[in-house]
Amino acid sequence: MFFYYLKFAFLNLRRHRLFSLINILGLSIGLTSCLLACLFIQDELKYDKHFTNTKSVYRLVGNNFDGLNITYTQPAVLLTLLLEKCPEIESGNCIIRQVLNIGYNQKHFIENNFIYSDSNFFKFYGWKLLTGNPDNVLNAPSTVVISAKKARELFGNEDPVGKQLTLELSHVLTVTGVFKDIPSQSQIKADFIASKSTLQTFSPEVLTMWGNFGSSLSLKPLPGVNLPDLMEKVSQLWNNNPLNECCGEKGPNVHLKLQQFNEVYFQTITMNGEKFGNSIYIIGFSVIAGILLIIALFNYINLSIAQIANRFLEAGVKKVAGASSTNLYKQLLIETSMYVFIAIFLSNFLLETVLPGFNSFTGKNIEFALFTNPFFLVFNIAIFLFTTMSTSLYPALYFARIQPLAAINSGKYCLSSTLGKRSYFWDIMVTTQFALTIFLIVSALMVNKQLYFIRNTDSGFVRENVISIENGWNSSLEKRYHLYKEKILNLPEVIKVSSGLNVPPDRIWNSGAPRMVNSPSKSINNCGFVSVDYDYFKVLGCKITEGRDFDKSLNTDDNKCIISETFRRKMGEKDPIGIVLDQLWEEKKREIIGVVNDINFNTLHDEIKPEIFLLHHSLPSHYHILVKFKTANTASLLMKLEKIWTEMAPEEPFTYFFLDEKFESNYRKEIQVAKILNILTGVAIFYVVLDYLV
Repeated sequence: MFFYYLKFAFLNLRRHRLFSLINILGLSIGLTSCLLACLFIQDELKYDKHFTNTKSVYRLVGNNFDGLNITYTQPAVLLTLLLEKCPEIESGNCIIRQVLNIGYNQKHFIENNFIYSDSNFFKFYGWKLLTGNPDNVLNAPSTVVISAKKARELFGNEDPVGKQLTLELSHVLTVTGVFKDIPSQSQIKADFIASKSTLQTFSPEVLTMWGNFGSSLSLKPLPGVNLPDLMEKVSQLWNNNPLNECCGEKGPNVHLKLQQFNEVYFQTITMNGEKFGNSIYIIGFSVIAGILLIIALFNYINLSIAQIANRFLEAGVKKVAGASSTNLYKQLLIETSMYVFIAIFLSNFLLETVLPGFNSFTGKNIEFALFTNPFFLVFNIAIFLFTTMSTSLYPALYFARIQPLAAINSGKYCLSSTLGKRSYFWDIMVTTQFALTIFLIVSALMVNKQLYFIRNTDSGFVRENVISIENGWNSSLEKRYHLYKEKILNLPEVIKVSSGLNVPPDRIWNSGAPRMVNSPSKSINNCGFVSVDYDYFKVLGCKITEGRDFDKSLNTDDNKCIISETFRRKMGEKDPIGIVLDQLWEEKKREIIGVVNDINFNTLHDEIKPEIFLLHHSLPSHYHILVKFKTANTASLLMKLEKIWTEMAPEEPFTYFFLDEKFESNYRKEIQVAKILNILTGVAIFYVVLDYLV
């Protein structure tokens, strides 16, 4: 009997080709969209779940300065103090991230995933070493462990252990091991892990200065330790330490907190100011996935019911011939099973087709693994069972309610009068579809409106037609900058050139608490320090609202500074020109000569900090070379800029970004959410139109 039902299902499929194609395609598109949303959620929830020894690991964060600004970076020297003074702490680990020039066999590249860490890194976090001994690979200075991916890229099939790499063109690192590639779903981004003691040889201040906030500290308390008591003790050590000046980051409002390692992704931001995870997105996509599944199923049921109206004569004949309602339901169940199976098969095919583009768009690395990823199997089986049962039961009720003789005589929709002429469930399904679709449309409009606001809000600088070129951090930085500037200014496309340690929309690396000399008791906490060259504000299109800009013709400007509007507001001075500040980078005092409009170095998610700009003709101010240009042919301009760069510094890769593209990348999550929501809303509208047409 089963094969008879199956054969009849195939005959119906062939007889109603167009209708069957529309029904199956509609269901498969809905399932594909739902599955993509679920995979996105699954990937987000995987973050930091790969490490095997992090259940009791906590990261140290603090609400520094006025107690309102959260930071997750601390001075490296703090870890030494905590391990010495807190017996409740079993062990700790320090990670210092830097962007450095790495070289091997005369080839050089800029490495973003380079970290320094303590010798206990692999045991502390529970990560696998493929080559080397976890007890000693990071014990000695000038040693580095590399990822398996980088080992293949640099050394091919050769054994990397013992090979030497150059660091910043002058320091030598010896490879002591190879570790398993760390997945992208991790807060620790590392392809190179060098021993922390390496810094002692060429940059010891990173490990000893209390004001150097460049380290991420993690602690592992002893079992049974009361965490609130430990956090209070850590905060007291921080505030009572006489060596801790920390640019004013002390006081009754300053508390250090412990953050569960596996919860970090959804709670903080990256080193570049970009948001990590956002639990709102998880909830939102869960709701959207559910809505799409409901709409897809209701659409399938509606179309199935529409098709049944043409099959009443068939059902009437079968009933007269002796078929029971159970027989009709079995037939419909097998027919529906076949349709759903084809739809699921097609949805998996569509998923495999669109997944590379989805990964490229979202920056993820989700793999199509139908038989190895349990989620795929569970999802497909659950959808098959649920869809088959839910979409066959209600249409089967229509078959059961048909009056056989009336159906044969008229060939029309003839229901038993005792059951009524129409079920309200159909109306509920249609209304629900429309309501859910309207909800998605409104949500998409709100998200797009927010994105429009982000893109059109004044960020304090002009993003268009400005390139930032990274000038490698070494002793030739200043000389190379001036020579490069002189050469590229001769290009007809280049309008103006300047430089700065920080450029928007990237975070400010250094902060402090400068104070007015005439009011030494009042300091401007959480102030960003930016060292710049002449014409910095002209290149960025910033406006000097009071006073003047730095002037090359005035040698005295080395002792001057320019403040932002937020800085002036926090000072409480209507006329700040001429006021002298101290507690800056150097011992010397600086006089305020101008006020510039607020520049948003971070994102609109963060409050704009007070900012102070200093002329600083040594290394820091020339790290980013800013080029203002006037051509639409950016590819040609980049070729010229790279050619001149390569002639001057063949050992330094030509690394750059456009300010407008960097600005967009800072809102990558928002842009992704808007586009995904637009696509999914389009799918929902497609279903409504499909119902209307059919």
